[in-house]
Amino acid sequence: MDIWSEEEIVDLAKLLNLDVGRMTTLAKEWGGVPRSLLYFVRRHLTDSQIGSIYTRTASKAVQQCQEMLSSLQMNAIPDDAPSQFYFCEPRNNAEPSMQRRLPGASVPTRTLRRLLGEALQKQNNFVKRQFFHALHLPASTRQAAGYIYKSWFHSYFSAGKHIECHWVQGLDGVSSQAGTNLIDTNWDTVKVEKTPYHWVAPTGKNFPGVDSALILAEEIYVFQVTISTRHESPKDGLETLRARLPADLKKIPWRAWRVVFVGVDDSKIKTVANKWVGKLFATDNTNITIGWSEVDPVVKDITYRVFRDESDPDVEVNE
Repeated sequence: MDIWSEEEIVDLAKLLNLDVGRMTTLAKEWGGVPRSLLYFVRRHLTDSQIGSIYTRTASKAVQQCQEMLSSLQMNAIPDDAPSQFYFCEPRNNAEPSMQRRLPGASVPTRTLRRLLGEALQKQNNFVKRQFFHALHLPASTRQAAGYIYKSWFHSYFSAGKHIECHWVQGLDGVSSQAGTNLIDTNWDTVKVEKTPYHWVAPTGKNFPGVDSALILAEEIYVFQVTISTRHESPKDGLETLRARLPADLKKIPWRAWRVVFVGVDDSKIKTVANKWVGKLFATDNTNITIGWSEVDPVVKDITYRVFRDESDPDVEVNE
């Protein structure tokens, strides 16, 4: 399906004398496809009814992910395909001299990503592996895969599961660290009654390069959860997190902070971690400890749960 802009959706609603607010709200939730939006609005479907339609087809969308993405690239989508989840968007050609735009597949809304993630946990390991592999390859769908993987990791770690941290700077060997209960915070403070707790960064750019943190009494583990290899520096995110900690936790020295890059594949996430060796310094010039951890959602027992449906997707940066 091709995605229309908000301006085009507004013009369509006005032209057909339909509810503009309802049309634009649905477009943000389910994607800006006129055919679907007109179907929802003209039949006065409730949010619950619309959600049921997508939930029923989510499993099929997961199982046919690879075929759908290939079909979108060739602009040859079967009539019975679960096209409500995968959209076609224009993307710039890599060659600047060629004045054309090529189609790129995407999963454009957080609601669609959430439903895919929930459906994915019910599939067998082969389907799970195939799904992540298919979404990871095109840059246009990598954000959706990253969003699902982040929520999956937070579910796993907040359930008290252990992860192995392999250190590439600051410490030696491998450490096993247990997860703990997740807490929710507001935009301005990170405040709880006692440690330990697992905190997930709020939406927006307030904590760049930081997805969550395990706050202990004398140590802080900061996690960047990713399936990509290119990311912005977590330095500013670390500074913001430290500034918003309660006074007693601000006393934890920078030498007791650890940045752990979490990913699906050990070789790729190790490469990500190694990029920051010798480059991540605190305000007092302490060289922050850096490590990596492989947490594979296919082999781990993870129950999918969305912690912040509005959280940012897996954002790549250009090097």
